Amino acid sequence: MRLDPPRSVTEPVTLFGHWICPYSVRVEFALSHLGIRYDLIEVPPTAARPKGFVVPEEFVAHSPKGEIPMIRTGGRYLADSLPILDFLNPEESPTARAAARWVEGLGFHHAAARTCSVARSTSTRTSCGASGAMVLRTD
Repeated sequence: MRLDPPRSVTEPVTLFGHWICPYSVRVEFALSHLGIRYDLIEVPPTAARPKGFVVPEEFVAHSPKGEIPMIRTGGRYLADSLPILDFLNPEESPTARAAARWVEGLGFHHAAARTCSVARSTSTRTSCGASGAMVLRTD
């Protein structure tokens, strides 16, 4: 089921993220589910950035913690996956949001930390092929 995009979203959205970061992936899934067109600017997580990687100036200027994901829509920047998801889906009930935060506290951070440590210990090409990660792109 696709939902209508929120009125405050100006398409296309620009997502600063990377396939290896589960926080970025969940924002990509939400964008896709909501039928929102987006462009992806690949910014690897800090721990997985290759030596010599140049972080886009726009990302540095607008990401308070320097972490992914971050979106740009209509000249507005928003960082961190949970506030982004709240922004993308403002009609979600307070109960559903509370449940999502509860699940977040149970284990998503732990699973994400394991994913990022695997990413640091393997090459990008190997971990991409071995993980079966999906990268959603829309044109």
